Amino acid sequence: MPDRVARALALPRPGVAVGPVDAALRARRILMRYLPSRTQPVPLIEMSRDRSYPNGYRIDDLGPMPAACPVRHAE
Repeated sequence: MPDRVARALALPRPGVAVGPVDAALRARRILMRYLPSRTQPVPLIEMSRDRSYPNGYRIDDLGPMPAACPVRHAE
């Protein structure tokens, strides 16, 4: 984002890691351009490294617990 736009929106200045991360992503983009395309799709279940619910879940179990919810509900 241009500096003048960031100043106009009163956004904080980016950290020192932004430059090296941007360069690494640019290098990866160039490298990926020359690699062969995948011949078979990779299932999402195999790509996932951090599964939040490895044994599944029930809809009733999701959300905040009633004792911890700060909003008062009508009874």
